Order: sequence, then C-alpha cells, then structure tokens
Amino acid sequence: MAAAGGAEAGGAEARGAVSALRPRLAALGRRLAVPRGAGGDDTFLAKGSATLEKLKDLCNEGKEHPSTLWQFYAQAVLDITYFEENQLVNEDFPEESSLQKVKELICILSEPEDLVRECNINEEPINVLGAELLECLYWRKGALLYMYCHTAKERSKWLRENIAVFKKCLNDGAHYLMKMLSFRSPLQLNEDVSLQDKDTARLLSEALLWQQEDGAPSCLVSSKSGIDPVQLPNAKPSSVYLVTLTYWQ
Repeated sequence: MAAAGGAEAGGAEARGAVSALRPRLAALGRRLAVPRGAGGDDTFLAKGSATLEKLKDLCNEGKEHPSTLWQFYAQAVLDITYFEENQLVNEDFPEESSLQKVKELICILSEPEDLVRECNINEEPINVLGAELLECLYWRKGALLYMYCHTAKERSKWLRENIAVFKKCLNDGAHYLMKMLSFRSPLQLNEDVSLQDKDTARLLSEALLWQQEDGAPSCLVSSKSGIDPVQLPNAKPSSVYLVTLTYWQ
C-alpha cells in the first residue's frame, strides 16, 4: 500500500510538472517563430530549438522525472535567450525598445527557478536544477543588465531623464552577479600547480576567473572589491562582457 501511495504521489508530481511546463514551452515556441533579422548566433538558436522539441516529446511520453524536464527547460531558455541577447548587443541596445526587451529577457531567465517553486515540491531550486544551471541563469541576468547599463550610460539625455531606472538596473545586476558568485565552487590549487601570475592564481582559487567563447581570458570579477569587471590585455572590447562560465569543479 505504501509503495502504491508513493507511486501515485510521484505520478501526480510528474503530471503537475508537465502541466506547468506546457504553457512555457508554447511561449518559447512562439519566440522561435518570430522572424529573425541580422545578428545573433544561429547555433544557439538551433540548439534551443532542438532541446525544446526533445522536451515536448518527453512531456508527451510522461516517463521522465520532473527534475530532468526542468533542467532541459532551463537549457532551452539559456540557448534561445542567448541568441536574443546577441541581437541586442549587435544592435547596440536600441534606445527606444531595448529596456523593455531586457526586462522581458530577465523574466524569461527567471522562469526555470519560478517553475520549481510553483510546483511546490519542497525542494530548493539548486537541488533540482543544479548549481551550474542556476549559476548560468544568474550570470546571464546580471551580465545582460551590466551590458545594457554600459551602453545606456553613454546616452546623456536619456540618463538625465531616467537616472532612477538606470540605478535600479545597476543594483539588480549587482544582485544577480553576487547571487551567481554564491554558487561558485573554487578550484583547490595544490603545490604541484605552478603559476607565475599570483593574481591569476588567487582568482582561480576563488573561482572568479572568466573566459571568452574562444577560451581567451576576458574578464575578472573580484568579490573583495564588489562587482568590478576588469578587461584583460588582448581581450576584444566588443566581447569583454559576452563571456561564458568556466567551471572550476
């Protein structure tokens, strides 16, 4: 009887997860259907589309554990929004429309964590999605706001008229980045590791060294001095903020 009751509870949990996912999958599908202009990276869009289709199939089969479905959903969100973020960057964050677009993307990047809480499974999102996915979601939200503010601060007229909005974006971005840092796992450096640059070694040990897509060091974030991205020599100015996480785990 106990086993039957557990199976029934598990089935109800799975059905609840699928029910909560379906409207979100439909929303992501509509984003994929929007005509695309120049810019962005079609590779990530294709990855997001493939993940979305796989997730739809898994929902229809009804055999996967909810945590697997949520993790696939988080990955689809990361890929599809990355494409859209690249478009914003390539278009230099259009003054008339970019703030609303940034807010929209922040909401979408929050959906995986919101989904877990909505399903009331008595588990923290980190135990369901995993530290790496949560780290990426918070990094992307913080970096997006930082990129937006980096561009908006050059628009003096807009800045004078919207200083409160600008400050809120900065504060929210810093919050997301600090939250992201709380998920980081430092690299344990032993005596066999030899690094001539002591600052690099310290940042590695604190899990605060970042890399670009091509593997070249691009940006450092120091927790001791607050959120203070510093461009490294030879890093491309246009891509200094378009960095991906390197996991030191």
